[in-house]
Amino acid sequence: MEDKKLEKLISLSDEIFAKYLLREDIFYGKIENKEKIISESLELGRKVGRDKKNIFSDINQLRDFYDLDIKYEEEKSDFDYYELAYFEDEKIILNNENIRKIEDMASLINLPIFEEIKIEDIILAHELYHKIEEDDKLFTDRVYITYKKMGFISKKVKLKASSEIGAMAFAKSFLDLGFNPLIINYLLAKAFDKEEILYRKIYKDIK
Repeated sequence: MEDKKLEKLISLSDEIFAKYLLREDIFYGKIENKEKIISESLELGRKVGRDKKNIFSDINQLRDFYDLDIKYEEEKSDFDYYELAYFEDEKIILNNENIRKIEDMASLINLPIFEEIKIEDIILAHELYHKIEEDDKLFTDRVYITYKKMGFISKKVKLKASSEIGAMAFAKSFLDLGFNPLIINYLLAKAFDKEEILYRKIYKDIK
């Protein structure tokens, strides 16, 4: 099955995907140093990926080192609609149903890029980065912005997008992927017949 939109997305740079992630953050309009956050988050995620790759030969060794519980959940109520996994309390909770949807879609499209990599490994690498950045107090998990509420009250909030950008870059670097990990989000959207919305957000609205 040919998919021209997917081919275009695969050709995009990590910076474009990072811009998309930043734009999706609820505090996007209040961020002043957008380009700096993107470049530093990408650089850090890539560096941590390279460093861990020099120590651990594969995702299984990395997972075993951090000794996290991996749980597979089927209940939709435990996840947001498009959510694939989340990390909390020393556990990685995987959305088994959505992972299967991605695997089925990748098989249907018959993408060569997925012949030697498991979808689950991409998701695990992403979530493991959140454990690493929490333990090591990395920059991506410590980006805060301050803004005025009601015109005079200062409010300080943590930015989520920097962490997601770092995790994206880490997964690509550690697994030595030839494509951006967010491609699997497109496959999931396609499984729900919503790929046009995501495509426009990533490609047309940014590039």
